[in-house]
Amino acid sequence: MMTAQSPLSSKPLVMARHPPIQTLLSLPDELFIPILIHLDIPDLLAVSRTNRRLRRLALDTQLHHLRLNVYIPLRLITYLSLRPTEHDLLTRHILRSPLRLAHRFHAAANGLRLAFARNSLRRKLALRPQLNELIQRGVYPATDARVSPVLAMRCKALEREKVRNLLEQELKDRIWERIRSVMGRREKDRQESVRVLVRRYSQRRRDDNIGANIFEKHRREVREAPTRAKVYRLRLFFERISRSQKISVAVA
Repeated sequence: MMTAQSPLSSKPLVMARHPPIQTLLSLPDELFIPILIHLDIPDLLAVSRTNRRLRRLALDTQLHHLRLNVYIPLRLITYLSLRPTEHDLLTRHILRSPLRLAHRFHAAANGLRLAFARNSLRRKLALRPQLNELIQRGVYPATDARVSPVLAMRCKALEREKVRNLLEQELKDRIWERIRSVMGRREKDRQESVRVLVRRYSQRRRDDNIGANIFEKHRREVREAPTRAKVYRLRLFFERISRSQKISVAVA
């Protein structure tokens, strides 16, 4: 008598074989090099800290030679060709022209100055006295507090006009006084100049007369005085006479 067997028990259980799992570390070095070329220095440093094989590949001189001489120039050329123009940067407000920079700097400086002035005015306005206190101190007239602003402005305008007229009249008086003093000084100088001229003329005439008298007196003295030759001959004559008289007295 045959017993029924289940199909599972009739066939032996066999495990299915799957292909081995391919990991990144199972790749050869020739495939790692093109991948590591695209990494920067910080990324290569992080990769070198994982295991020894990646550390050896990250420190390979051929890898760095390819990075510096082949990949980086190509990447720079690609990036430079893809970068936007200056006009695009200006339209997208990424770059600013020198005029816009100057305007922005001026606006910022002006805004800062206005903010300082506003804060200063706010502090000063907070410290200013009230109208009643000004009226009590006598700074603000009490009558203006009960007068309408239009009439107060008209009264102030009339007061300013009155003060201006007084100052104008005083200025005119000072100007005319100055003119009269200048004219009087000029007339006095003119009279003094005439007196000085008369005095100089009379002094010159007097000096001329004195000089003429001295010259005439000298000429008269010269005319009356004997010449030196005449005096010398007279002296010789009288000496000859005196000698002859002495000789005659001696003979007698």
